[in-house]
Amino acid sequence: MWFRRRTRPDPRTAAWQQLAADLGLEQCSDGAELLGDSLDLSSTPLASAVWRAADTGDINIYAFDFHSDSVIPGRLELMAACLLVSPTQFCPVPLRLGRQLRARLTDIQAGASQAQVVLTGTADGFDEQVSVVARDADAARRVLSAPVRAAALQLLSRSEHAPTLSISGQQLLAQARAEQFSLPDLEYLLVDVMALYAAFGSNA
Repeated sequence: MWFRRRTRPDPRTAAWQQLAADLGLEQCSDGAELLGDSLDLSSTPLASAVWRAADTGDINIYAFDFHSDSVIPGRLELMAACLLVSPTQFCPVPLRLGRQLRARLTDIQAGASQAQVVLTGTADGFDEQVSVVARDADAARRVLSAPVRAAALQLLSRSEHAPTLSISGQQLLAQARAEQFSLPDLEYLLVDVMALYAAFGSNA
């Protein structure tokens, strides 16, 4: 008698499902459609289901895995991501924030996007701990207020392997290498992303 071999669930999928149950995340059946206006899914395709946080008011916060070349341009890697989408613009200048890198590496990343490294000139240690890249340095300095700097520092200092933040217009994307990001830490990332969004709101 032949028995059908039971298929083992993918460990990453099982981990996402358990996390969603623990945090009360809702699986979006139309995840690709929901993210299509925010991400270029043809070049950075999804690698998991898309989950949405509950009770976030008029903003939407999604969590998912996708393939991205944010670390090394042209080389796709599996990334864990958290995307906040607001109904209104909260950051008028595109920004890229990350843990402070060696000066040469930061310059290379800036040059790849035809942008420049931004220094705020503040005395709170932000420039020493966070690297900021933007095409309009003066506009970037204006939006990097004290509350925004404090919230960004909190988010990027939470763990040893900090995510990279891409912020522009109505959205904020935090992404980290999946191999370095512990999925249970998503709970803290969701909180920190919302806190950073609120800090931008205080600029108005």
